[in-house]
Amino acid sequence: MKKLFIILLSLTTITALLVSCGDGKEVIEDVSNNSIVSEESQQESSAEDSSEVSISQSDTEDSSEDSSEENSEENSEESAEESSASEPEESKPVESEPEESKPEESKPEESKPEESKPEESKPEESEPEESKPEESKPEESEPEESEPEESNSDDRGLSDMNAAELLNYAYIKNASLGSFTANTVNEMKFNYAGQNGVYKYTASVKAEGLQGNTPKSVCQSVTSLDESESTLSEVYTNGYLYREKESVKNKTAVSVSQMKGILTTSVGAAENLSGSVFKAIKKSVTNDGSWLVTGTGLVSGSMNSVLDGILASVDLGVNASQIKLDTFIVYTYINNEGFITLQTIDCVFTMEYSGITLSFDLDMRTEYSAFNSTKVNITINPGDYTETK
Repeated sequence: MKKLFIILLSLTTITALLVSCGDGKEVIEDVSNNSIVSEESQQESSAEDSSEVSISQSDTEDSSEDSSEENSEENSEESAEESSASEPEESKPVESEPEESKPEESKPEESKPEESKPEESKPEESEPEESKPEESKPEESEPEESEPEESNSDDRGLSDMNAAELLNYAYIKNASLGSFTANTVNEMKFNYAGQNGVYKYTASVKAEGLQGNTPKSVCQSVTSLDESESTLSEVYTNGYLYREKESVKNKTAVSVSQMKGILTTSVGAAENLSGSVFKAIKKSVTNDGSWLVTGTGLVSGSMNSVLDGILASVDLGVNASQIKLDTFIVYTYINNEGFITLQTIDCVFTMEYSGITLSFDLDMRTEYSAFNSTKVNITINPGDYTETK
């Protein structure tokens, strides 16, 4: 329309020029009038044209929008068809462009290889976890190594034990006896102010049923000092200890545990002689294939308890703190079964009494036999004994 408007203007100007050339001023006035009219008409036509132009522009814009929408739809359909033909999986993200959730789903797809890397690293982390049981295998092997050590201490033979172990083992074996026979001879020689004296104790002891609730024992002992002598008979049965000394008969209720303590004293052997009380201890083999354990000296921590027991057995009336120990040697013979068959003690000590030095030489000898085969025969009348506490 603008082009048409320009063409009309050009035609009017040409006609005006032609008229002005022929008619002079009038023509000019006519031209001016015509130009005014033409301007008004042009304004009207331009208004109409502008309205038509705006209408046409709006129509063209509408048509362009429609065409653009149609073109975009056609393009999207064509691109969808092309993408569906080439990449069917990527067509879904194109349709879901306003939603942005599916592109987010594509991100985990891209991150899957990244997640696979830690999955590949997991076996690497699990390798130390698998190595932990491998490290614990030595820990499991430690008790396996300790088991032979325990079995060696329990199951090894007597020949593999050292002196202290063998002596302790023999004491346990003798304490576990159900019956035995023991013969004791203890002799102590003493010297004071040029005078000599002899103290002697002999005993024969038989016991049975020691591992039951009704043990029995019989002890016949003789004590002598120089020319004087006294005898003692002790019988234990049915929970009573019957004692007869110099025609005096008494009976006392005694428990089984008390009876075993009295029995040890009646035997006359030294007590508390474990392998740890000696300053020196050694083991040797005898001619008959049994063992001899020799203990020498007493450690300070065990001296009083050992010597007090020995001094009480000889009824000297003194204790360890009143004497000075010079010599202490114990010889213990052990058979192939681990039982003590013979024990001898050589003990030399001195003491001061009222300004006088007394020297003592004590020899103790106890022999054990009839292990678990001793029989005790008791023939007493309980009514002949007076009960005492």
